[in-house]
Amino acid sequence: TKPVNGQLLLARVNAHAALSKRRRELEKTVAERTAQLERSNQQLVQRLARVIEHHEGPAYKNQTLRVSQYVHLITQAAKAKPKVTEMMVKASPLYDIGKLAIPSQIIRKPAQLDDAEWKIVRKHPEIGAEIIGEHSDPVLRLARIMAYAHHEKWDGTGYPGGLKGDAIPWAGRVMAVVDAFENMTTTQYRRDPIPIEDAAKTIENGAGSAYDPALVGAFKVALPAMRKVRAKLTDSLGEILDLDFTPEG
Repeated sequence: TKPVNGQLLLARVNAHAALSKRRRELEKTVAERTAQLERSNQQLVQRLARVIEHHEGPAYKNQTLRVSQYVHLITQAAKAKPKVTEMMVKASPLYDIGKLAIPSQIIRKPAQLDDAEWKIVRKHPEIGAEIIGEHSDPVLRLARIMAYAHHEKWDGTGYPGGLKGDAIPWAGRVMAVVDAFENMTTTQYRRDPIPIEDAAKTIENGAGSAYDPALVGAFKVALPAMRKVRAKLTDSLGEILDLDFTPEG
């Protein structure tokens, strides 16, 4: 309002400038705390993945690293948005967490499992989803989906829910392919790994029955890079590598 009171105007400008500065500082603090919390959450996920590896034994010592890279490569080949790929990689270490509830003598049994033992093993997707629980955190929410749905099959013959086709969450369909490739190409207590060519052929033959055909196509595109991951992260390494899930270029 005219006439302008210069002293009052200057005081008001200074007050607004101070408020703006405090708001920027507060926003910076919140962003830093949020980033710190996300880093802490991811460290917890990585430590839990280490627990899973130790529970399953030395035959699985680099499984988490391989799986995270496979997820990155297949989702990228499937043209997923970068943010989706990033979240899938972060969540993937927990996809088999339900196996913590399976007795180690069953997991490490050198002979074939009997029907009663398979019945126990087949409970691990539901147990995994229960362990992770319901969360608002998007990574944990995605991890729960992966844990529950990675043994569902495209034709509805999988478990635990007998879901079929598009009713299976996309993250679960990705993990079904990743889990199959990982299990076939790595040392198991009950059998030796099979050649990558044979594992790839099995997955390709399962398109439309066990696996989403579109994701099998993405798997074929990603396979050359997956071979390199498998060659680098072999089971013969002497120690479990530190868990760094940063996708490689």
